[in-house]
Amino acid sequence: MRILSAVIAFNDSGKIHKCDAILHKGVLCLVPSWLHYPDEGYVKPEMLIRLTGAQYQKTDNPAFGDYLVNTQLPRSVLEGQIPSELADVLSVENLPDVKIQSGGVQ
Repeated sequence: MRILSAVIAFNDSGKIHKCDAILHKGVLCLVPSWLHYPDEGYVKPEMLIRLTGAQYQKTDNPAFGDYLVNTQLPRSVLEGQIPSELADVLSVENLPDVKIQSGGVQ
């Protein structure tokens, strides 16, 4: 597993944001922050925002990141706050059992 990047458009500010992401269990997941374990040689997501029903696509241009999230999201999603109208599209998993070797950031 490697750390990817996803580009998101915020619907509450109109701003564009690039966020770390991983593919986990076949679904693109945003990773707003990481827990670092340098002595053990890995990092793990503090939280996963699973884009289960959100629209996204792989990009061909690395300048835009690895994925483009077509579903506009509020900024609060990156803090784990999922509005009720997006509950069928997004889910949050705190402290998932995912470890990525340090140096996996691309």
